[in-house]
Amino acid sequence: MNAIDKLALANAKRKELQDAGVAIERLDPIEKARRNPTSLRMAINGACWSCAGGGADGVGFTKEGIRDCTAKETCSLWNVRPYQATSKTLPQVSVISC
Repeated sequence: MNAIDKLALANAKRKELQDAGVAIERLDPIEKARRNPTSLRMAINGACWSCAGGGADGVGFTKEGIRDCTAKETCSLWNVRPYQATSKTLPQVSVISC
């Protein structure tokens, strides 16, 4: 099963739960880490979310705020932070051979 099929299945399950009147609980990254204390990825995501403001402005957090983090010199988690730019989001550079 590929990622698109999994997403479609998850959306169908969510719709089914909503139709049955079950409230969907949305957790912030810190709460996700608390509920799964052995997950290093969730701990890192929670730390980055907290450092980036953790929704303190009332708007929530943005992936861009974490992706564009400028604490490279001072943060030991900078290299493993979530939402890093991928080769798809980096500008294409032309190579000219002489």
